Amino acid sequence: MSNIITITNDNETYKIITKFAEDDSFEVTVLNERNSYFSKVLKADIEKFSTKFEINFEDYFDSLRMYFSIVHPHIAINIVNNELVVYKNMKVKYFYTPVQKTDYDLTIENIIETLALEGLELENSCANLEKAINQNQTDAEYYDAKLQDLVNDFETYKVDYNSSFCKVLNSKKRRIQFLMDTLEGKDTDNKEANPERIDNMLSDSDDEHENKVVKSGINQLGNGESNNSIHIDNGTDSNKMDVEDDELTDEEHSVISECKKYEM
Repeated sequence: MSNIITITNDNETYKIITKFAEDDSFEVTVLNERNSYFSKVLKADIEKFSTKFEINFEDYFDSLRMYFSIVHPHIAINIVNNELVVYKNMKVKYFYTPVQKTDYDLTIENIIETLALEGLELENSCANLEKAINQNQTDAEYYDAKLQDLVNDFETYKVDYNSSFCKVLNSKKRRIQFLMDTLEGKDTDNKEANPERIDNMLSDSDDEHENKVVKSGINQLGNGESNNSIHIDNGTDSNKMDVEDDELTDEEHSVISECKKYEM
């Protein structure tokens, strides 16, 4: 983009238009009264002055860019013998370059055309930037909503998981208590051993084999007419389960194994 500044020295007014390129060169146009001048400054020319003043090239180049971009109170310029001179502290010759006199009217037209094109490019850049900002805002709102959905889904999952876990845990606690009560004879006063409680307890489990074994064991513990009877004998050390008939079925052995796990 072009930079335009106006500098007044000794009742002389100069309009300076500069355009810096990516290859560290720049073009400078100077308007003074009805005169116009032009110069193309190459990188090699700038390196010559940075070496002369023992200044790093990048620092020297940045200082020239600043002097040609904003009005500085300690900077002066002049055109002497077709040479543009930049004075630092009003005395030191900080930079100079030969200039070529050009047609004033044509130069003005070229400057206007260049500024118009740059203004159009700047307008397009602003429009694209505004479009990108709006798109980023839309994307941000979308991802915020998706994030909130994930948070809500996680909270729902957490509640469902905790509920399921508590249900399974309570079911296992009831089954353990049921087997403990069965071993202690609390629910074996009648043949069916509180069938409502048994059905409620078994309904909490999806293990059909385990339910079948428990039901069989309960029926045998409450059935006094069975040939293969199982009874609880209170011994001196612990409660023991004795079997009067050695010819038990595999299912009955499974019941005994389950019950022995909960012997006190």
